[in-house]
This record gives sequence, structure tokens and C-alpha cells, in this order.
Amino acid sequence: MDNKPVAENAIQMVAALAQSDEPKKEIGQGNGLPLLLTALDKYRLSGKTVLRCIKGLAQLVLRTPETATRMHELGGLVLVLDVARSYTCIQQSAKKQAANAKIQSALCLMIRNTVSHCKDLIKPILEEGTEEQLRIESVHPDVNETAFLTLKELQCKVQLKEEWTGAHGDLFAQDTGEEASSDMKEFLSEYRDQQAEGVIREAGMEGDCDVSTMPKMGKTNMAEDKPQISECGDGCCHDH
Repeated sequence: MDNKPVAENAIQMVAALAQSDEPKKEIGQGNGLPLLLTALDKYRLSGKTVLRCIKGLAQLVLRTPETATRMHELGGLVLVLDVARSYTCIQQSAKKQAANAKIQSALCLMIRNTVSHCKDLIKPILEEGTEEQLRIESVHPDVNETAFLTLKELQCKVQLKEEWTGAHGDLFAQDTGEEASSDMKEFLSEYRDQQAEGVIREAGMEGDCDVSTMPKMGKTNMAEDKPQISECGDGCCHDH
């Protein structure tokens, strides 16, 4: 684990193997899981490694409650949530917002996979301030839908109206399946901005993010930027 490129390749291999049930169980109950958590902690300033680790963990706990329970016992849930907080979407830079949204989305998937068959882990996860964390990150359109699905899985109060049910999760398709008008899209974007500004204000993070720099709802962000932490200095958050 002292060689970062080697560690990154190992993490990728673990994630690939974890897509099959038998290797997944062996990795989760063997040395693979603690090694993955060690890599996450050791290379927490590398967004690329963090993203791979969280994706790998999401694969390991999928339909394997014994691995999810073991991860919790090893302190893995606390570690993942702590590391992910450094990669917030609440940034002035649109580039950092887009990059960090990937980590927040991966975090949401990992949480859902963890609690889907381990409802007893909901309480310890929420005790780490996860609900507030997810609500804050949900202001970014690339995280919004998966964050609210995760909040529902955590049995948090979520006010959602299924008024737009277009294909592929298009929040701007009306219940007829047709594309919403440009006026409706503009209205919904303005509404989203107002809601996002309210969440950011309640979190005391007004000076950290300008909602107008975020992509509008209904658009797909194609940025390929690597995740970056908010403040680490010396360019350590950029993987070369």
C-alpha cells in the first residue's frame, strides 16, 4: 500500500472481482476489505483513489450484509463519511463541483447498498451526521436524485412529488412522457436554485458556493475532471 499506482490498480481489481458473488464474499470476509479501507485512509488526498475505493466498497457490500456489518465493525462507515466530506460539491469552482459530485454519488450508492439488507446500520450511519451531509450535497444536480433516494433508504423524511416521470430519470419530462416546455424548465431551474440557496444558507456555507455556477437541472454534466478536495494545498488533490 506504499505505492499509490500499485494500490490504485489493486483497488480496481478488487472492484472488478467484487462483481461476482463468490470472490466478493472472500474479499469481504478476508484481508481485502481492511486493505481497501487502509488505502482509502492513506490516500485520502487523492480524489482518484478515493473514488475507486468508495466504488469498490459499494460493490463489496452489495447483497452481502455480512460484509456491510464487518465494514461497520472495522470503522469503515465512519472513515468513508469522513473522507467524503472533504470532497464537497459546495465549491465556487464549477470544475470542482462537477468532479466532487462523482464522489458524492458513489457515496450515496455505497450507503444504499450497505443498508438495503442491514437496516440496523441506519442508526449508526445517521449518527454521523449523514442526513445533513446528503441534504447539502443534494443541491448539485448530478447528486440530487441519488441523494434523495439514499435519504429515503435511510428512512429520512423526503418530500418528493412524482410529477415528472420521463425516461432515464429526466426530471423535466412531464407525466405525459413528453418533454416539458422551456418555460416550465426555466421555472423548475429557478425553484431548484432557490431551494439550493436555502440549504446552503442553513448550513452556514453561503461564502463557499454560488448556486449560479452549478449546471441546471435536466442537463447532463460530461466533465471528466478528477475529484478534488476543497482545501489541501500544494496541488495534492490533483492526480497526475
